[in-house]
Amino acid sequence: MAIRRALAGSFLATSALAATFLWLSCGGPPRTPSLVVTSAAPSGESSDRPTIRIQFAQPAVDADSVGKTLDRPPALLEPGLPIEGYWVDRQTLALVPLSDLAPSTRYKVVLSGDLARRTEDFSFDFVHRPLVVEGVWGVDVKALPRRPKLPIHFNQAVNPLDVLEHCKLRNDTGTDIALVLHSSKSQGRKVVVGPDAELDQGKRYQLICSRLSGSKGPEPLAQPFHLAVATHRSAGVDSVLPGGQDVPTDELKIVIGFYTPVDADQARQHISA
Repeated sequence: MAIRRALAGSFLATSALAATFLWLSCGGPPRTPSLVVTSAAPSGESSDRPTIRIQFAQPAVDADSVGKTLDRPPALLEPGLPIEGYWVDRQTLALVPLSDLAPSTRYKVVLSGDLARRTEDFSFDFVHRPLVVEGVWGVDVKALPRRPKLPIHFNQAVNPLDVLEHCKLRNDTGTDIALVLHSSKSQGRKVVVGPDAELDQGKRYQLICSRLSGSKGPEPLAQPFHLAVATHRSAGVDSVLPGGQDVPTDELKIVIGFYTPVDADQARQHISA
């Protein structure tokens, strides 16, 4: 009986050892990088050659390596751009593109060589100068005519035909209204559009742009652009100032606001005290 127990114990121990070996040979628990990246991002994004800085939690090189341009940068910038690199300090690697980055384009930074091994193949990506809709300027978006012209401004050049495809007006019932072009078909930072049919008077709408990208890169808007707009009401008086009963009569100034634009001389002809 004792021999059986001894054999059983030996078998279990051997099985456990074999299972442990198999587990480790298949990868085992996740390895902890010997060098930890604490931050990684481009700086000076207004430049088309932004400096990319990678910060480590502890010194990664000796002091003699600091401030010198590296013969071979320990990183790649994809897709396929040449870079040079240097150590700002013992914990900060700087990478500088040697050619311009394209706006609205996603790039990937991949550490290589010894740094890749020590950081468990660290990489990150970023979009250079992502497309932004800056707004609609030059019109009162809360009191639009029924056939408005909406000048949409962007932070970089866009293709107007892409704007027609990816921007629209939506009414309060969720129905989309297609847009037509009121400006040149050439690429630019301002595109003037309007609805392809008359809008309802005194109604609210949403101007929406989504999945739109700049003319020089494929990366679309990070999130859809929404702007609340409205058409003006029918003609009429909106407000009269001053209000109330206790109003001084000396040098009294009356301000009348209308729902729609009116000619001042015509308005005076129809106002009496």
